[in-house]
Amino acid sequence: MNLVRIDNLRSLLPFINHKDLTSDMETERRGTEVSEMAPGQEGYIVSWALHLVVRGEDVEWYIKPDYPVRDHPGGTVDVKVRRNRKGLYEATLPAEDGWGRPYDHKWDPVEEPRLEWFPIKVTACFNPDNYLQS
Repeated sequence: MNLVRIDNLRSLLPFINHKDLTSDMETERRGTEVSEMAPGQEGYIVSWALHLVVRGEDVEWYIKPDYPVRDHPGGTVDVKVRRNRKGLYEATLPAEDGWGRPYDHKWDPVEEPRLEWFPIKVTACFNPDNYLQS
């Protein structure tokens, strides 16, 4: 059996570009951002990437463009998001959270959306009257 001595590995360290390694790992950990989604692409985001504006009877949803999009749900990453062929964003709020409990996230409405937020169509798999903070 061949064993590599640790001293030999240490001699290679100056030749490894640590910035390349860490940027690749950061991209993998972070995932694609909402603003980078291509038409037809879908994934999962955290619920607090969404904001809503209530004006009388009208409810408008918005998504923050700099939030990461994951390939699979898990834990707090449980809202399915998709960019349709026209380039518009759509989200589906799940009936259950990432731990199998009834979905109960509440949003505090904001008065005005920020300019950098994207409008998004949101569909809920539960009673939509339950999404507002009381």
